Amino acid sequence: MRMILVGAGFAGSLVAGQLGARGWRVLVLEAGQGAPDAEQGHLDAVESHRSALAKVPNSPYRAGR
Repeated sequence: MRMILVGAGFAGSLVAGQLGARGWRVLVLEAGQGAPDAEQGHLDAVESHRSALAKVPNSPYRAGR
């Protein structure tokens, strides 16, 4: 079976992982700006979330984005 998911946020990633584990072929589409160093962007988001006083949905993202 095949599935296309639009959005690779928290829920989309979980759904893609679960479907993939069940043998589905999953294509995940995500909008957004490309990054020259995606790994560093991920690490920055993790650090922003860890240091945020309130763990809300936008806490991984830097202000002004």
